Amino acid sequence: MGRADFMDKSGLFNAYGISIEKRTVNGLWPLHWHDYWELEVVKSGRGRQELNGKECEIGRGSVYLLGPTDFHEVESRNLTLYTVCFRDEQLPESFIRALSGGKGIHFHNCSEAELEPFLNICEMLYRECEKREERCTREAVEHLLGYLFVLILRLFDAAQGEVEAARVSTLAGRAVSYIHLHFRENPSLTVIASRLCVTPNYLSERFHEATGKRYKEYLTEVKLRYAKTLLETVDISATEACFAAGFSSFSNFLRQFKLRYGVSPGEWKRRKG
Repeated sequence: MGRADFMDKSGLFNAYGISIEKRTVNGLWPLHWHDYWELEVVKSGRGRQELNGKECEIGRGSVYLLGPTDFHEVESRNLTLYTVCFRDEQLPESFIRALSGGKGIHFHNCSEAELEPFLNICEMLYRECEKREERCTREAVEHLLGYLFVLILRLFDAAQGEVEAARVSTLAGRAVSYIHLHFRENPSLTVIASRLCVTPNYLSERFHEATGKRYKEYLTEVKLRYAKTLLETVDISATEACFAAGFSSFSNFLRQFKLRYGVSPGEWKRRKG
């Protein structure tokens, strides 16, 4: 299994805060991850995807949503698809609560009836973003993006609460989302509280009420899950996984990993290898 590369498209986001491409591709996209959200909708062609260590065939109707804790590798054969990338700030509250918990794989092979609205919205969004400064383009993009989020939530059955973030309050949901986007930077509770315009004590109380966990405990669990996924999925050492996940101390990483999973990172990798 290959090494994972970080792919940053932050410079490619347009004036509306998104990036959308329509393209036909061949070949291999090596294993990688992003620090933003990415939706891909396959219109035609065939390929293979490895998503968080699980392989699946992709073709017309394949729709997958990747968050900042997901890894994927795609091998394509004349694959025509839309790729829509968006930052945390673009996400509606319902999306934050339902899909930002970092659990589960959001992949679906759509029926033609399910696929049609995705293709229509992506095409309209693509055309609007090409118009640049025409009157009401920003409003059109915002409305189309809003409907695209509705389609995503419906497709991945978010109403049933697949992930823990579906149960949290709006305030805690925003904090959870920020953690999953920025956990490698070890954001402090104070930093997140400042972004959300509340006091650290207030956020701490609401966060604990909503998730059942203290802020630091939750942050550590996210980093551990990410490191575990790296060890299972990528050709990487325990030391590399430690620092890639945002731990500043290898000894602390070893201690926390063994407390959480009952074995050392090296032993976990050997068992899963």
